[in-house]
Amino acid sequence: MIESVRSKWEEFPELQTCHHFVYDSEYRKGNNKVLFMGINPGEVKADWENHPNGRCEESMHFNFRKNYPLPLNSKKWFNLVNDLIPAKHGIIQSELFFWSSNNLTELKKRIPNWSNGPIMNFCVLANQWIIKERKIKIVIVSGVGQIKLISKLYNLKLTNKIFDEQNRRLVEIYISNQGIKWLFTLHLTSTRGLTNISKNNIKKIIHEQCKLINN
Repeated sequence: MIESVRSKWEEFPELQTCHHFVYDSEYRKGNNKVLFMGINPGEVKADWENHPNGRCEESMHFNFRKNYPLPLNSKKWFNLVNDLIPAKHGIIQSELFFWSSNNLTELKKRIPNWSNGPIMNFCVLANQWIIKERKIKIVIVSGVGQIKLISKLYNLKLTNKIFDEQNRRLVEIYISNQGIKWLFTLHLTSTRGLTNISKNNIKKIIHEQCKLINN
């Protein structure tokens, strides 16, 4: 499948405005793998400075960041992910849309139909390949802003919403036709009042759900 992902650079020239893609990247080895997804990869100025030609990748086959210090936001992100997932679980990272941008506003400028065009259709098929081939039983998505889009693309059904003591939504749980559990959490690096207590509660919920799928 990775060759099919790489081939999209040529098939869709607009993707060359993006620096890199993230797909099927093994962040942590282990059994009972969890698929951790964002909306699309972030980009920083140093990415273009270190690799000015772009067309880079983060996958289980190759990681363009390997010989460079991680950006601070990436370090923070990986530390959060590592802490959230029980230690006995391997972690695979992918994205809803594989190719990078500074933010979703910039992504829409580069690729206006990113959320409903042929590239997205391919991303869905490629992520489904990961779920099947890596025997994924649980998918965790950081962020609730794209729930409507993702649930439509992956044909997901809502089964539960979990709130905190202030009636703030922490996690929404969905299930696919194949019985795969999807957890949507408040964005873990949100600056809009996501307290340590909320983060710990999200972690507790994730640990509980990971335990359930192994029983």
